[in-house]
Amino acid sequence: MGFELVHDAISAILGVALGLGHQRVSTHLRNRLLKKVLPFITEPVHVFLPIETTPGAGSGYSGYGDLLALSLLMNAIHKLSGSTTSVIFHGSQAEFETVQSENIVVIGGGKYNAVFRQVIEKLVVPLHFFDTPTDNFAEIRNAEGTVRFSPSYASDKSVTEDLGLLVRARNPWAIDKWVVIAAGSHAYGSAAAMDFLLSSTGLGELRRHLDVNCEAIVRTSVRNHLISRTSLQSKVVRF
Repeated sequence: MGFELVHDAISAILGVALGLGHQRVSTHLRNRLLKKVLPFITEPVHVFLPIETTPGAGSGYSGYGDLLALSLLMNAIHKLSGSTTSVIFHGSQAEFETVQSENIVVIGGGKYNAVFRQVIEKLVVPLHFFDTPTDNFAEIRNAEGTVRFSPSYASDKSVTEDLGLLVRARNPWAIDKWVVIAAGSHAYGSAAAMDFLLSSTGLGELRRHLDVNCEAIVRTSVRNHLISRTSLQSKVVRF
């Protein structure tokens, strides 16, 4: 998706999201707590969506869930600052090299997002998908390769429960900046991870870990391609 379409897509998704029940996000936001958990929320932030791939991986793309995750973040930023001009979109790993020492948000993962792999490996996140440039894995694994959590599927192979990976950490290239990752086994999980981060439940969980890097694995139900009932899959992990 070209960046000239991003704002139109976000506006459309926000309109649909109201029908999904995501309007509850506005009641979940607690500005003071949000600023504690995400201290960069009113500063410039550089966003990378899964729109670039690497040789042999096929075409990268941003799914509905990835764009919904982005819209939730922009909605939160707009409520705090009255504008989203601080959100800067990027479309290539080459661009990442020029801004890697800034505040970074990575939405979506897998083989379609080279920036996701670069950031998560630099951070040495203990649990994640361990994707490669050519392979996309749906399960959450540990460094030894043991599967810890898996999404669920119906008999027709449609997703019934998706996993979301949420990472909040100091930027490993610049300790005074921050990195947030919201990714999923499928695009539903990206939206669920961001929704959890911005919810009162998520903020309440992460406020206990303000002084350290941390990650959370969430599970969300998927019905008719809509997410609901997102909850923590396990305790927040510090690293």
